[in-house]
Amino acid sequence: MARRLFALWFDANTWIHRRVDALRLDVDGATRRYVSLDFTLPPDLAIPGSRGRILVPLALLKKQTIRRLDTSDGAKNSASVLTSAENSRWMLAMLSYAVREFLPSRLIHEIGSGLDLEAIVRSSLENAGGAKSKINQVFTEARKGMPLSRLEESQVDIVQDVIVQAADHFLLLIEVDKSTVAQRSMVKYALDQDTPDDDRRGTKRVTISQEIPDFGFAASQHVEIQVPPGLMIERLDLQELGDEGGRIRHESSDWGDGKRSIAHCALHPTHRLNRGRWIVTVVPAQQGLYGFAKVAVPTVAASSIGAFIARFMDAYLVRDPTDIFASPSASILLVGPALLLSWMSRKPEHAMVARLQFPLRLMLLALASCLLLLAGVSAIPLTPHAWNAAWVLVVILALGSSIHFTCFAADLSLRQVVRFKR
Repeated sequence: MARRLFALWFDANTWIHRRVDALRLDVDGATRRYVSLDFTLPPDLAIPGSRGRILVPLALLKKQTIRRLDTSDGAKNSASVLTSAENSRWMLAMLSYAVREFLPSRLIHEIGSGLDLEAIVRSSLENAGGAKSKINQVFTEARKGMPLSRLEESQVDIVQDVIVQAADHFLLLIEVDKSTVAQRSMVKYALDQDTPDDDRRGTKRVTISQEIPDFGFAASQHVEIQVPPGLMIERLDLQELGDEGGRIRHESSDWGDGKRSIAHCALHPTHRLNRGRWIVTVVPAQQGLYGFAKVAVPTVAASSIGAFIARFMDAYLVRDPTDIFASPSASILLVGPALLLSWMSRKPEHAMVARLQFPLRLMLLALASCLLLLAGVSAIPLTPHAWNAAWVLVVILALGSSIHFTCFAADLSLRQVVRFKR
């Protein structure tokens, strides 16, 4: 059975026709990944599970807590997921088979005695770095002075890659009905993902990146990204990476031009063990808060500076101060802050929305403060020093908001790159 599992994993691109990996940044603040696999399971590689079901490997996932995992088959029936202990047993059996069958006989003892496969499979993500270093060290020492043919070199590389991946990933296995054998079928799974942990703000664009360790798992790899209202996708890139320092072998791009909330890319992997990566650039939507700020910032800034000039040059602009009649200027000005603050979101939202819209909300808050000061100056009899200081603060807020918005709209701030954990 270990042979069948290794064949299913290593030759997955021969029986998995297409994998669609979709990431949704939901309006409720959750980041959720939805994956569907279109496959035809070979009869000679079927692995019996419990209650007459068949085991199917779905993906390599990071060794971390899996939250809200849902699995289903093509008929939308729930599919059973193996426990952590069961996954570990199958992974250990697969690694033992690979070492025993693919390594040259003269290397089996040296590598087998230098590595504790069970400890590698059961190691935590925190210890993965040390485990990987030990694996690479053992393989390097075993190869020294050992002449190997090209085929043997390739086989040793495969075994080493499988064991290294087992240090920080586990093989997700599910059970499906035996009727799916030799039939074109589909399985789906979904799980929560961590939100990028980055507190820096002030940029118009955020570039999100995520590695795909098992990029060659399917004959055709599709990636789809959807962002919540308030954001748009400027560009999505799907890249196939080689082994030499992450060199890009192939790339597919989808230009959203900041006008779409969904982007889709597809590639056909050229090698089973190649890694992959997708990179998406997200910007604020032109409509909504960004569109409102485009009008509000220059309007309020110009009005505030105009009022400042008028008050300090009243001798040239006002006919006769004694002829000025009373007006409800303060109450009129207070309508402005209420309008500006009404654009502050009060609903649950995704952290990425809050990150990108934070500068815009800060500008609106500054403009609201500016109008409040104007209302106070017009309604409260201040001393000359307080009156002058209030007007200076009004100008500072108005100019600061204008300059900040100009830098934001022109994307002059340092761009961020944040990475999702897979």
